[in-house]
Amino acid sequence: MSPHARRLAPLLIHRSSFEGVDIFISFRFAEAHAEAKALKTALEARQLRVYVAGELPGEVLDEVIFAALDSCRLAILLASESYGCRTNSFSTFNELNFVLDEPKPFYLVKMCERWSEAHVRGKFGSFTMYKEWEPGEPLPDTVVDEIQAKLDSLTPRTGPSLLSPRSSRRQSETSMRRGSETELTVEAPTS
Repeated sequence: MSPHARRLAPLLIHRSSFEGVDIFISFRFAEAHAEAKALKTALEARQLRVYVAGELPGEVLDEVIFAALDSCRLAILLASESYGCRTNSFSTFNELNFVLDEPKPFYLVKMCERWSEAHVRGKFGSFTMYKEWEPGEPLPDTVVDEIQAKLDSLTPRTGPSLLSPRSSRRQSETSMRRGSETELTVEAPTS
């Protein structure tokens, strides 16, 4: 086996383990790692298959994380203050763009009063619904039930894309917002 093949082998093996991942949790390690672990534990207690990046920062992450994102049915965005910040390596900037560009169904958890990144504030304008959860606080009682309901509402995976083009997703998000309700709902089309 060539040195290049040896270096890629763990990624290829790791990548194959993403088949059938229900949920991908996107988060900033420095701001929401404990919350991501707590949420993963609670979701796994419901027999859900959850991916939380365990690779060390600075490793070649893009192929591993894109494979996990691509295979998941639902992405959970633990959007803390610097969520979406571009770094020298793979980051939530890349994850957020993948989720929105695919488009991938997601559940947004706002973990701060105001995001530091202007592009995040722009992407999640006043039309986007979310659940609030401050770092360091216990997991809100309703989050796991809401995520389970969201996942249950999605059409079973039958192809590479679950959603219609981005403009339809945005219309769905806008039309789903009601009063002070904060649960994010992005509907998959029914064929």
